[in-house]
Amino acid sequence: VKSGQLSGDKANGWKKRIANEKIIAELSKRAENEDYQAMHLLGRAYYKGLHGLSKNKKAACTWFRKSAKGNYPPGMASAGVCLVSGAGVERSISEGLVLLSVAAVKDGGSDIGAYRLGLGYAEGWYGLPRDKDMSKNWLEKVANGNCHFNHLESSSVEKAR
Repeated sequence: VKSGQLSGDKANGWKKRIANEKIIAELSKRAENEDYQAMHLLGRAYYKGLHGLSKNKKAACTWFRKSAKGNYPPGMASAGVCLVSGAGVERSISEGLVLLSVAAVKDGGSDIGAYRLGLGYAEGWYGLPRDKDMSKNWLEKVANGNCHFNHLESSSVEKAR
């Protein structure tokens, strides 16, 4: 493939596979060196099945929790989502809410943390009371782009509006 002897769809498939392996190797190396952003990105790759990885919510949540332990807001938010929903981990609404809340405000805030809190107050999820004012506060933070860490899907940002 690298020499140019092989071309077409088969070569493109190999090139993509090589590029994906390189991305995962780089992220893994950074994560081993306590790079909390890399830990979050590895978790995201497992959660969504990116870069050639199979979807694996348990592995994703393990990486999100490692990232959260480093006080990285996106990692805290993603670990919080896993915990409140029980995706890949044993459900713990109280721990999940703590992580979502801290993520929503720490270092300028995570839009995922703010979004999940906004929905929680709007719908009465996670044992939160239905509270339009609290919901509006968190969802406006997302809709107005007032979070430093923007890792929420654009369709969810639209819903926040």
